[in-house]
Amino acid sequence: MRIVLFEHEDHTHVGIATNFGILDFTRAFQAQQLIQHGQECPEHVTDMVALMRAGLFNRETFESAMMFVAEHHLEAAMTVTDAKLQTPIPQPGKLVALGGNFSHPGEEDPDEPPLFFKPTSSIIGPDEPIVFRRGLEVAEPEIELTVIIGKQGSHISQADAMEHVAGYTLLNDMTARDLQNVAFEVQRPWSYTKAIDTFTPIGPHVVLRDAVKDPHNLAMTMRVNGEEIEHANTNTMLFQVPVLIEYISQYMTLEPGDIIATGTPVHPPGLKPGDTVELEIEEIGVLSNPVVADS
Repeated sequence: MRIVLFEHEDHTHVGIATNFGILDFTRAFQAQQLIQHGQECPEHVTDMVALMRAGLFNRETFESAMMFVAEHHLEAAMTVTDAKLQTPIPQPGKLVALGGNFSHPGEEDPDEPPLFFKPTSSIIGPDEPIVFRRGLEVAEPEIELTVIIGKQGSHISQADAMEHVAGYTLLNDMTARDLQNVAFEVQRPWSYTKAIDTFTPIGPHVVLRDAVKDPHNLAMTMRVNGEEIEHANTNTMLFQVPVLIEYISQYMTLEPGDIIATGTPVHPPGLKPGDTVELEIEEIGVLSNPVVADS
């Protein structure tokens, strides 16, 4: 099941992607609460993180709303075909990313997950433009399976880790590689090379945890201008999702809406203005963004 955040008629709603369009979950849930329980619907149904905090971001809630729509023959009224998708979690509390979670030729594998953080100001959604800033020379895309935390926890064990996962999405960890290489050479922090505005496309939706058979065996494909340039698989990940959750949560509390980007297996050539980059992960979806010159 694919859950989206979308804009329609100047309002942001949560939706369920179907073969016929997007079922407006926000409106469906509001109608369901009013008709079945005589209650006005709270505001949190317009926000995925609020749904998680309320314990409503799960298959049972979404399927119940879909059944209500079908039983009352509301499909036509509740389905949107011209919605503009937004990034699913626009303002995560934390965006934790991994550098070196896949083996790369000439690089030593880390003993522990190498963490860094990306600012929320760098996040954009599907089809939004990645801006090639003036002064940059090499901007490389990175395809990453991304975990959305749905349940608060600290000191989470590997055995319990997956209970804290709401679902998965895609993230493009754009990197100003020329600036990063200079930072490596002079041994200064390099996270700013991944923090540039528009350098974190995320989306296009959240796939619920139980809809993904095995997150550690998913084909990963990158295309530029429709041409496949990289192919890999999450089965070469050095630190799998339960390990990452256990490791991160021993230092910081993970909260609903937090994002963990699990690292990239490939370092493809850089992009240029005019390109369109597509990331595809099996069972998760396709994230596409154009690249434009800085105005």
